[in-house]
Amino acid sequence: MCLDPVDGYLYWLDDGGIAVSAKVGKVSMDGSEPSILYNFTNMHPEFITIDIEAKQLYWSTSNEAKVLCSL
Repeated sequence: MCLDPVDGYLYWLDDGGIAVSAKVGKVSMDGSEPSILYNFTNMHPEFITIDIEAKQLYWSTSNEAKVLCSL
């Protein structure tokens, strides 16, 4: 998980499971407005962080050893 205290959002990774895809999600810090930002197919996200000034999310995957970012 990572937190954006400026815009008031919490971002998280969900590793998925049987018949559930891995994903990146976000929710307001008061628990409202949950949403899924990205769904992964055949990728296993491991870590997530945020560059608050650039308003970019970054996450890594283990099975393909990549670092990806939101646009």
